[in-house]
Amino acid sequence: MSADKHSRPKPLNIEEEQFMRVFYENKLREVCSAFYFPNKIQATALIYFKRFYLQWSVMEHHPKHIMLTCVYAACKIEENHVSAEELGKGISQDHQMILNYEMIVSQSLEFDLIVYAPYRSVEGFVNDMEKLHL
Repeated sequence: MSADKHSRPKPLNIEEEQFMRVFYENKLREVCSAFYFPNKIQATALIYFKRFYLQWSVMEHHPKHIMLTCVYAACKIEENHVSAEELGKGISQDHQMILNYEMIVSQSLEFDLIVYAPYRSVEGFVNDMEKLHL
C-alpha cells in the first residue's frame, strides 16, 4: 500500500456524519448554557451550524471549530457581545481559531445571518396573556 492510502482518513458514512453533527449540536447547547446565553443565541447558533453542514462535510471542517464560530457569530448578530478571547478562554480553546473560521462560516451562510426564531413572538404572546389575566 502506498503512503497516500495511509494518510487519508476513510470517509464517514451517512450515519457517522449525522452522529458527529448531533454530538456537536449538543455541545453547542452546553456551551450556550455554560455562558448563560439567552435562548435566541442558542437557536441562532444551532441554525448556523445546521446550515453550514448542508454544504460541507464534518471531514472538511471540524465540527468543534464550526460550532464555536457559530456561537460567536450568533452572539454578534443577536447583539450579546462576547469577545472571541472571552469565548475561547471560557472553554479552553484558541480564540484565533474562532476568528479564522468566522469568514468561512459567513461565506458558507452566504452572509444571510438574520434568523427568525420564535422566541420574540412567544415572549410577546406570554406577555399579552399575562396582561389579560391581571
